[in-house]
Amino acid sequence: MTGYLKGAIYLLVAIVPLSIGGYFLAVNAEDLFIFYEWLLVAVVLTAFILSVKTVCENQGAGKWLAGSVVAFILQFTVLSLFLGPFTYYSMIFVYYGVAFLAFIVYVKALKKNRVHRAIPIILLVFTSVFTVYMFLLNSLWGVNWS
Repeated sequence: MTGYLKGAIYLLVAIVPLSIGGYFLAVNAEDLFIFYEWLLVAVVLTAFILSVKTVCENQGAGKWLAGSVVAFILQFTVLSLFLGPFTYYSMIFVYYGVAFLAFIVYVKALKKNRVHRAIPIILLVFTSVFTVYMFLLNSLWGVNWS
């Protein structure tokens, strides 16, 4: 695993404490929440650039491992855009398409990679959780609860 890919994975892990801080900003200091949003964009964009650079430089199993990280970042970006400024019904199906393509990349990475199999499996688990969430939103969209 190259240094760029390790950096991208560390940045993906950094999203968790960053989101916890973003939650506290949203609850206690809503005016400062924009700092969290821009910091999240910077972290995801940097991880994407590092992963794409790894895909371009590597061959074989390392390329598919980096490709699985790129697929996860694209899927996470579509989910974030849906939950943010593009909350439209049609974006749910865009997410389904990107998640399906990411699933294909994860399976291919699992078949090609014999050493670092945990990374595509962890990304597959997160994609599954996000997809179940989107199924729930899709099923509840437009339901009148009154």
